[in-house]
Amino acid sequence: EERLQDMKKRRDQNFYMCKVNNNFIIDATFRGNDCRFFNHSCRPNCQLENWQVNGKTRLGVFSLQGIQVGEPLTYNYSFQQHFGPQTECFCGAENCRGKL
Repeated sequence: EERLQDMKKRRDQNFYMCKVNNNFIIDATFRGNDCRFFNHSCRPNCQLENWQVNGKTRLGVFSLQGIQVGEPLTYNYSFQQHFGPQTECFCGAENCRGKL
């Protein structure tokens, strides 16, 4: 919450946080693995799953369908806007909601 409020004060609009549950948030704003480059889609080809491994929370990325070589990996961000204007969606899916 403090980091999010600090970003709000700085008017930072380029950050990414993934809320896994009320006690666990992944902040890939400054570093992370290749999953931080997955794009949003209203019709995603992947999904995130929350797992417990040896008592630690882990997220796994799993395909929802066959994915062609070179096809972007996408998932539904289930975005919650905390401040600022709503973010437009440009996924191009037939069922696109228009906003994240």
